[in-house]
Amino acid sequence: MRTRILVCLLALSLAPQLSFASEASPLGDRMEAIGDAFKPLYRGLMAGPDSDQIEQYLAWTRTIKAEATKAREHAPAMTAEMSEVDRTAMVKDYTADMDTFVKKVEALEKALVAGNLTQAQVLVKGLKAARNDAHGKYQEEEEE
Repeated sequence: MRTRILVCLLALSLAPQLSFASEASPLGDRMEAIGDAFKPLYRGLMAGPDSDQIEQYLAWTRTIKAEATKAREHAPAMTAEMSEVDRTAMVKDYTADMDTFVKKVEALEKALVAGNLTQAQVLVKGLKAARNDAHGKYQEEEEE
């Protein structure tokens, strides 16, 4: 009996270290930071990019890159309820998708550094599409 209690206490003490995305989680925080930088970046570039704003576009882009790099270290919340096999497969897919997303952000950064705002517009549209696809794959639908 004492052993069971110790095992349960140990499991409960380790539970907060699991990193599954939810509103109040490290991944949730990363995604919120990405969104906070992405919204003005997207709007600014799509509204008719201003070459005087390149430094601001770069700041937002670098924030997105840093937060996405951190986000790849966490697992989506939906993996918490999966079998080990399914969780492993989903985390592998998620990590690969985040790596691809970071590469796309790096391409956007290079376009901005080069002053190529037309290419930056195309790339930011691609980032939005990638984000929307990923949200469809890795976010649970919210219950109303």
